[in-house]
Amino acid sequence: MTRTADGLKVGIPYPDSCGAAVLVRRGRWISAETYRLLAGRKEPIRLTWTNLTGSHWTGPWEIIGGAATQRGPARVTAMCSETLALGPVEAPEAGRKVSLHVRGPGPDGTPTESTIEVPVVAPVGISIAECGNGRVLKGEPVGYALANRLDEDLPIEIRMAWHGPTSITRSAHVVLKAGEVRALAASTDLPRGGTWSLEIDARWSGGSSRSTARLNVADALLPKDFQLEDAEDLTLQMDLFNSLDGQWAEKMVRINGLPAGRLPITGPTLKWHNAMPLHVAGQAARDILRHGLMPDGTIRLCVVIDNKVCNCFKVRSAQATLRTRSGETFVSTWSRHVHCSDTSWLYAEGECVPNGQPLPLEALSFLK
Repeated sequence: MTRTADGLKVGIPYPDSCGAAVLVRRGRWISAETYRLLAGRKEPIRLTWTNLTGSHWTGPWEIIGGAATQRGPARVTAMCSETLALGPVEAPEAGRKVSLHVRGPGPDGTPTESTIEVPVVAPVGISIAECGNGRVLKGEPVGYALANRLDEDLPIEIRMAWHGPTSITRSAHVVLKAGEVRALAASTDLPRGGTWSLEIDARWSGGSSRSTARLNVADALLPKDFQLEDAEDLTLQMDLFNSLDGQWAEKMVRINGLPAGRLPITGPTLKWHNAMPLHVAGQAARDILRHGLMPDGTIRLCVVIDNKVCNCFKVRSAQATLRTRSGETFVSTWSRHVHCSDTSWLYAEGECVPNGQPLPLEALSFLK
């Protein structure tokens, strides 16, 4: 707080997480010093009255938080602050916040009512590491972290479940010290690549936490001796929404600048149709792959959908599969984003372009 020619200049520090402040009126406010509550636990909530005016702030107050209520007179001296504790207040197991309803005199003496929302977090937090483009190579670990927010040591049972072409579950046991954050890893030793969902479930005496992440596991890297002439066909799969037939049917899909075929049709169902395939065979597939060959041997696929017919549609979860003459298959990286052909469409979401313009998708790659 500094004094200037115009009066006082006050800097209010923001709490560690997301404590709230209300009644910021003419130099007076109420704030929550408690920046979060632990789910399923009873804790007091500390509130602070701050009065940066030249007169006292007095009057009866009522504070309601969950099942706890506190009433009484308050007197905050000029240029001072007062703190009180409400509760203990029990935070709900499944709730995201606890709302405190504060009633009392405003700065001008008239009755006022405000609400402070205190976030509720699990006693044990889980965070799964971000993987580049949602992609991880088979055999490489996926990092995650557990955080013990309690002031006591905590034994935790961990369940790591992979859901994809099949379901695989593994378990582990750790003991986290009070306040400890520990980095761990989940193995990607899976039977095959593709799109998988990783679910981390942590259980302890009195509660549980869960976190999930969707990942593209690449298991079939192109071998060092791979030759483009070995390619037999290429299949691009996409989830599609509202790809129409009739006058809107002619939407050419181009891969690496070459025509690959017409976008599959879903009809006017206004729902997602998963894994709609577009097949490219023989020399056409080999030409597409040749145009995407990188110096390190990686093959990049740049997919663009022509939309001169002005169809409003969406695409997500694009992924390509390459099959060789010997029958081996290789799976590309996976596009996690939603792409939409109209910025002003009622169902628009994700990365959009103006209607009628070509719609580029996130680039895919066959890794080597």
